[in-house]
Amino acid sequence: MSYRDDYMQYRSSTDRARPGPPEPPTHSPALSYRPRPQNSGQYLDERPPSGNYDRPYTPATMASYAPLNEPSPPYHNSASPPETYVADPAAYQEKPQRKPPLTERNKCCRCLCCACCLPVWARWILWIIIIGIIIVVVVFAIIFSQFKVPTFEFNGVTSSPSGLSQFTVNGTSWNINGGLKIGIDNPNIESATLSDMNATAYYPTSPTTPVGGGFLAEQGVAKNAITNFTFPFTINYDPTTDKDQAILTDIATKCGLLGGQKQQLTVNYKITLAVKVLFVTVHPSISNSASFDCPITNGELPELPSGVLGSLLPSSSSTDSSDDSGDSSDSSN
Repeated sequence: MSYRDDYMQYRSSTDRARPGPPEPPTHSPALSYRPRPQNSGQYLDERPPSGNYDRPYTPATMASYAPLNEPSPPYHNSASPPETYVADPAAYQEKPQRKPPLTERNKCCRCLCCACCLPVWARWILWIIIIGIIIVVVVFAIIFSQFKVPTFEFNGVTSSPSGLSQFTVNGTSWNINGGLKIGIDNPNIESATLSDMNATAYYPTSPTTPVGGGFLAEQGVAKNAITNFTFPFTINYDPTTDKDQAILTDIATKCGLLGGQKQQLTVNYKITLAVKVLFVTVHPSISNSASFDCPITNGELPELPSGVLGSLLPSSSSTDSSDDSGDSSDSSN
């Protein structure tokens, strides 16, 4: 025979002895005691119908339950004795583990998404940082959206900012020292810095042969203003690089060394530099030409190898022959 216990599990009648009848309640001797009615059952399972409640209610015991007529559950194996019941493990399985509370899950994501779960002082600090980052991003976006590359303008040639002489000789080579006056118009609301300004000079008769240049390490540019500065520039002539004497012939002609009138010398140049605004750096280049008066006079050029300069000058014999032919023509007339 089997029955269900208080936990609604099947139990065998042979597992344990059935409890006996409850003991009668004890009362104080001073109180009157009414004996149990004779017509009541063996056990007191409910309150008496008379309504005279002379003692506390005694709940029904395990013995008051009638045996169930339900069949016993199947045994797990046939070797088990019929009076022994092996409980189904599925009935004793633990409940699935509950998820941890929201405050214990996704802490990093919650801190990034909102500050509701942080202390008040931490919320203030976090929101101040977030608002500060947003303001900085907006300011930089406005600055970069209105950024314009500064414009460069050539304003002529002047003396060397380094204090060098305008014309210097070094053996068979010689230098023309000067400075390029450059103006920079910066229309931006932020100042800029020019750095690594490197210039290379080319003579028009040999546009691929460098004949000098200059270098300036750094130059500041004011915001919303035009900044003027002098860039050091040097033209260096080396006869070993002028194989066909094309550069020397042009310079000698324009400087009046061959008997003609003096003219301005023209030099092409290219300047590469780095322009830095805040933490953004751009690398523009400037290509232009500069014209200036020739600083060389007669007798200042050094002796060139194999009489190169002498070969450019008109010979005295040809001059004398031309003069004699002119005199003879005059006498015949």
